[in-house]
Amino acid sequence: MKIKIKMLTTGLLTFLLMASSVFAAGIPEPGLVMYGGVRNTAAGNARLITGTLTWTITPASGSPVTVTTPLTDISGQYSYALRVPFEFVVGSSTLSPNALPLKSATTSTSYVRTNVLLAVNGTNYPASISASALGNFTFNAADRGRLDPVDLTVVAPGVLGAVVAPSFASIPHFANGQFQLTVNGTVGQNYTLLASTDLVSWTTVTGFVGSTSSIVIYDPAATNYPRRFYRIGP
Repeated sequence: MKIKIKMLTTGLLTFLLMASSVFAAGIPEPGLVMYGGVRNTAAGNARLITGTLTWTITPASGSPVTVTTPLTDISGQYSYALRVPFEFVVGSSTLSPNALPLKSATTSTSYVRTNVLLAVNGTNYPASISASALGNFTFNAADRGRLDPVDLTVVAPGVLGAVVAPSFASIPHFANGQFQLTVNGTVGQNYTLLASTDLVSWTTVTGFVGSTSSIVIYDPAATNYPRRFYRIGP
């Protein structure tokens, strides 16, 4: 019996030592995930998909954390997805570096997330949150895994956005006596409007450069044909 008790005591002590080692740092939590588009107002509000975001999250009290993420094309709609690291502190454990403490479900902490930089080719551009109300948020254990859409804007001259396949934004029609077509495309991209009466032979109507995400093109010769088809080429 004494041997068994001694073995049990030794095993329990080993477990406690291991547990102490495991919980020396906080327990990682799903935390908060932010995602959204990054639009460049210096390039016709083009959506950016290159560069790196550096985001500083500052709690009401305690040390801020800094998280980074590269821009990429997400579903043709978003530019980034970023996880804000939270940890649950157990007993005498301490937070890992660059992590925020997760409060209980009954205690919320407020945070400021307006300090954002976009780095592109070695140049930093301050980014602004599109909806100013999203500059502050609260978070606690009840919010684990929450998804927050946070769109950003930057002023980055010369930085081009994602190349979007051109498309017609509306049905071609007459407006103020002119036949017009609205085209969606990429700012700074060269396009050609082509026309045909039989879908076999195509002629160039005009060439244009995308100056905004949607641009209106006119075909002054449209009234010369009983019918005319259009497509957009490079």
